[in-house]
Amino acid sequence: MSESLALVLVGDEGVGKSALAVRFCLEKFAEGLEPTLDDSYRTQMVVDNRPCVLEVIDTAGRGEHDTLRADYIRNGEAFIIAYSITSRESFSHVRAYYNNIKEVKKDMEENTLQLSPSERPYRVPIILVGMKNDLEVQREISFKEGRMLGESLDCWFYETSAKTGSNSSYTTSIEAIKEGSKWAENL
Repeated sequence: MSESLALVLVGDEGVGKSALAVRFCLEKFAEGLEPTLDDSYRTQMVVDNRPCVLEVIDTAGRGEHDTLRADYIRNGEAFIIAYSITSRESFSHVRAYYNNIKEVKKDMEENTLQLSPSERPYRVPIILVGMKNDLEVQREISFKEGRMLGESLDCWFYETSAKTGSNSSYTTSIEAIKEGSKWAENL
């Protein structure tokens, strides 16, 4: 039987979340994707010589879908907060997404306080991803700025391009997830 993992993508509209989900699961670039209310992609993979199913949940950007996003966060086991390196505005919203994830998960953690420490969930893996690093001439956020924000939030950090495929394999994300999640205990 395969293990499964729900990886939730959050970030502003237009930063490349859908393109990253398609790159993760279909290993191709999907040009001209329409804004997403929510979508889900699945892929099978092998991690530590065991079959796994990765469900990538692509959420809507900021705005009227905050309640729906909270439901995905509640059920998510790992998270990618995506911003575009070409958009200072999307970068400025990263902390709000991070705080939203922590707040929703905090409520769940409070419900598990009656459990023994060994039964409580591990720290929720959150990965900060700077998207569109193929657009270097349009860059507004330096790699250093992204890395420093990731460090201040205690998140893994990397930059990628769903278009070129540079550093967009799910390997980096899976490594981060394995390091911080209860899911890794089952592998």
